[in-house]
Amino acid sequence: MLALYNNHLYLADPVTGNQNTDTNTDILMSVDLGALNPNVMLNTIPTIIGPIQGLGQVNNYVDGMEILPDGTLYTVDGTDDHLYRVSLTTGAILEVMDNNIPGGIDPLADVETIVWDPVNSKLIGADNQLQQFVDLTLDGTNGNNLVTSPYIGTPGIYSLVDFEGSAMYVMCCNLTVNSAIPSACDVNGQYTLSVDVTYTNISGDITINGQTFTPSGVTGRDTFVLTLLTANGAIDVDVTAQSVTEVTCSATLADAYDAPASCVWNRSAITSTDVLMQRYTDGTATVTASGNTSLLLIYGAT
Repeated sequence: MLALYNNHLYLADPVTGNQNTDTNTDILMSVDLGALNPNVMLNTIPTIIGPIQGLGQVNNYVDGMEILPDGTLYTVDGTDDHLYRVSLTTGAILEVMDNNIPGGIDPLADVETIVWDPVNSKLIGADNQLQQFVDLTLDGTNGNNLVTSPYIGTPGIYSLVDFEGSAMYVMCCNLTVNSAIPSACDVNGQYTLSVDVTYTNISGDITINGQTFTPSGVTGRDTFVLTLLTANGAIDVDVTAQSVTEVTCSATLADAYDAPASCVWNRSAITSTDVLMQRYTDGTATVTASGNTSLLLIYGAT
């Protein structure tokens, strides 16, 4: 079985290949796609990560594996149809997600492939023994999973079909930054920025110019407010929205806005008569003087 993540191809090596009767522990391996030689005959063997075992469990025959956008690896064991969460870095079993308890995967099942549904945040498995799809909700209750829909029937799939692989087709994540509206400078020399973002099929949080926000749904339109921005008078500031879990899903509104000028005014070491002017749009002005001073302050609207 194969899965792709972070420019690495991950493989599970069935040590003997006896599928449902295998008693040997499978090995997790990886291949760095960036280091591949164009001549396939010159490529080295995959890097061994480690045996898929832990918590008193072993994965004897990896019949299905899937890596989520955040790097979480799941494998399903063809010998007993246990579903595991596995470490990408060591191969260790970190959690038993399904252990053939009532409500989970039937112990007579033969789940040979699993695939991640990013829109509904669940795994879908194909059971070739009972001819049905299995909905794996991954809610942490070790077996609280549902059979979603049998695939026997007309115009269904022939009952003797044997699925060996799967892929999930969904609309890609998409982001659009519609507008960015800054507030005025406050008394601390800072401002807020209201950013209007439209999104579809988003999975997880969104970052906007380094600040993180949670969308109100999978598809929709929200206004996110960035705070504690320094008023520095910068012009033509770009605004970039980025999905946290999908690195290829981002959008930038170039020259989105001009930052307000600083409204904090400091003047020191005045040794002669000066005429000072500072224009404010709102807020307050605080003047502190010491020594031999003569100060005339005119503060008002212009």
